[in-house]
Amino acid sequence: MAPSLADWMLMCRYFENLSYCLMQHKSVEFMADYKNQPASLRLIMCALACLSFNPPLPKSVWLDYYNRARKAIKREGHMATDQHIFSYLLLSHFTMATGHPMLAEPYFFKAIRLMLYLGYGRDPDDSNQLCDLNEVEKNGRRYTFWCLYYTSKIVQIAMSRPVMADLDSSKVKRCKKPDFSALGLKTRTSEISTICYLSSFLDIIHDTTQLYQTKPPKLVDDILDSTQFEVIRSRIMHLLSTLPTGLVLSQDNSSQFVEFTSTIKDRETVIDCFFTTLFYNVSICLLNRPILYLTKFLHHDSIHLSNCPENKTSIQNSLFEAVAAAQTVVGLSSWLVHQSDMGLDLEGGQFRQRLWKQHVFESFLLFESVVVLWFATTQTQRFWWEIPGIEAAVSVLGLDDRKRIRSQVLDVLRTLKDLEVGLSATVNPNVFHVQYGNMQNFITPMVSCIEKMVEEMEDSENSMAGAETLDMDFDREVEEIAIEMNVMSLTEVDPEVSEPYTRDPWVLLGLLGVEVKGLRWKAWYEEDWRSFWTRVSSQ
Repeated sequence: MAPSLADWMLMCRYFENLSYCLMQHKSVEFMADYKNQPASLRLIMCALACLSFNPPLPKSVWLDYYNRARKAIKREGHMATDQHIFSYLLLSHFTMATGHPMLAEPYFFKAIRLMLYLGYGRDPDDSNQLCDLNEVEKNGRRYTFWCLYYTSKIVQIAMSRPVMADLDSSKVKRCKKPDFSALGLKTRTSEISTICYLSSFLDIIHDTTQLYQTKPPKLVDDILDSTQFEVIRSRIMHLLSTLPTGLVLSQDNSSQFVEFTSTIKDRETVIDCFFTTLFYNVSICLLNRPILYLTKFLHHDSIHLSNCPENKTSIQNSLFEAVAAAQTVVGLSSWLVHQSDMGLDLEGGQFRQRLWKQHVFESFLLFESVVVLWFATTQTQRFWWEIPGIEAAVSVLGLDDRKRIRSQVLDVLRTLKDLEVGLSATVNPNVFHVQYGNMQNFITPMVSCIEKMVEEMEDSENSMAGAETLDMDFDREVEEIAIEMNVMSLTEVDPEVSEPYTRDPWVLLGLLGVEVKGLRWKAWYEEDWRSFWTRVSSQ
């Protein structure tokens, strides 16, 4: 299938406007040998290009490229080349970019299997077959491995149930940043690529979610005296100590935010700092979540507090730490919203939407932070905010603080709604939906849940402003609705999925047995946690 001049011109336009992403460093070699690239790779790149423009090219154009790419990869199924790794990977990315993570799975898994078949799971320095590669080529192989490793970890976490064997990253050296100098971009090729650090955070997040999903506690002491908790905390702190200076921004240091803003022209720095900061703080949120929940279910006269007073201090420390981490995440997300609104992103206000559409999985980080802030501001009992030396509990997290937090959560909600609309706008609304209201894609469960959280946060503020106590009864007589996802085919021609089926929503971690104004999260581990909290509240 020979490429056309229109295809080549489309690719030139695409790479000319391409932002910091996986294929950027391969654009020169891709275009230099364009006519000899596999048809599957050329066509899916054209489909992605159609979606990348503002506004996107007509649906008929990109859908035609996508269908041709699917047919091409089937014809090329017997081939095993480096280029075909990217064919499968980008087919997966395209279906993700149109809101269909379930349809992305088979392509992604084929990319993983082909990568391992071609020896990417072993470092080039340790392979006799790759001894003739130069350092740039070796680093290219490492970079490809770490990109797929990073994505595989997010997929494993989001799906919660094991669907693929863990990739072994211990046999591949960390890659350096790709050389973008040929594209006229700033480059720091001597530095370790940030994707390696993010992958390390994902290793920690995966172990944390597996701990809470597969081993729900039987006793409160299982949460308060957890050896695994301390091990994971030590790993987070060790990883933080190895990061380059300035890669993680601090909420307490406002000058860092000013400095961060001033680097807006350097997209690589902005994206690296933004996501590394998010991953670090979300790892803190996830680790502390079960302890945070104790602030609702353990009352001031609980035997777990009266018999062991140090437990209160420990729980308070987790509460304050989780809230601070979550505030950093929503604060950065809110900052990005207002940067774009004011036109300070140098991309006509489009940088925020482009960023999240290119990093759709990372939207799960926002949801985790909102869960923490919702719980702390609406479910945590008043006495947990009381600390020695402070007479008024509300001075720790006062009404103004809560309003500011809700305002930032609303910015997160806006970000997710924009992403939801952006993904849904490219497909038939009946293609992929969730059984709660009029839902379109895998972002919608998070949107629906956060909308209810915001309502409850506002109710809490109103109660706080007009009542003497923050303690509230959240047992409402409302219909319980389980948030879940249905999957259908992307095209009517040669469908990937013949019948719709139900899947658990994709997030890092569900609600762990609690409800939001009658909403329950549908996940296989939720009921065990719900039963545990029922037992705790009766003690």
